[in-house]
Amino acid sequence: FDRAAQRVVLQGIRDALPRTVRGLEDELRRLGPQATLAEFIREVGLELEDLYRSKRSFTELRRRVGFAPPPERDDRKLLARLQTLLHIDDRERVSTYLRWLAADTPPDVATVSERERRRLTMLHFCLRGQDKAWRDLGASVRDLWRHRAVREEVCALLELLSQRATTVTHPLGLLAPVPLRAHARYTRDELRAALGDLEATRPSSHQTGVHWSKRNRTDVFFVTLNKSASHFSPSTSYRDYPISADLFHWESQSVTTPESPTGQRYVRQGEGATQVLLCVRETGKDSRGVAAPFLCLGLADYVSHRGSRPIAITWRLRRAMPAAFFERAKAVAG
Repeated sequence: FDRAAQRVVLQGIRDALPRTVRGLEDELRRLGPQATLAEFIREVGLELEDLYRSKRSFTELRRRVGFAPPPERDDRKLLARLQTLLHIDDRERVSTYLRWLAADTPPDVATVSERERRRLTMLHFCLRGQDKAWRDLGASVRDLWRHRAVREEVCALLELLSQRATTVTHPLGLLAPVPLRAHARYTRDELRAALGDLEATRPSSHQTGVHWSKRNRTDVFFVTLNKSASHFSPSTSYRDYPISADLFHWESQSVTTPESPTGQRYVRQGEGATQVLLCVRETGKDSRGVAAPFLCLGLADYVSHRGSRPIAITWRLRRAMPAAFFERAKAVAG
């Protein structure tokens, strides 16, 4: 089949799969109470995204059909946020989480390394979001360990995510405590937590396209290639696109001039005073309507610029972007 025909056939197959809660319940009853998450996904022919949508979880599904007892403690909020883990493709991060979650006692936030504390903070924001009721990282972690069913499902999910990860990730080259890898995917909150700029004690949302990490002297560019008119105004629909596998065209915010302090930081980046971290996604939301994660393309260096308000800058990636992503990015950017 050509690509258009492939899409039609594959969509027809996906539409025939059970997607409603009742359909999933029927399939689980058919497989029986011993079916694991991996077996359920494989036997029913689902993608993880088919199960983990609309705040669903495998644990809750098992409870609905009577295969698991009700929880001793209310864990519905935690289970509803398991869908926020589906983008994880950093195997180093997965192995760390699995090692922790398999233990009977949680890691001690006060004694772990700064790198591991930031990894815990990333997990915290996945499972708690911006919930201001959880401003103590240690309390958040200890509470998670009280919910065995949640931990067991997270472990099962992480195993599957590790198996399906195909992109090779690489060391980023930032300071040692930053637990990020080039060519892995992260959310805004995860990226800021990894940089040490977002803490459980100070939850805050971030929607702008640039984040200046003062402690790392690094500008983080959050780029969405397909800028939907419903989410981007004419003044924020910047022309951001890949020129080649290692060159990227990016436009600053519309008020920035080359002479401004921010503009000077950009155009003089090549002098070594600051760094630029480029994080790109194709669209703002995925097929489930959930905010899409960013692919961390890694550090980039200044090549040239032109214009003002906004400044059009060409950046050279220190490591070429993955070939498959480059092809999709070209198509999306048009």
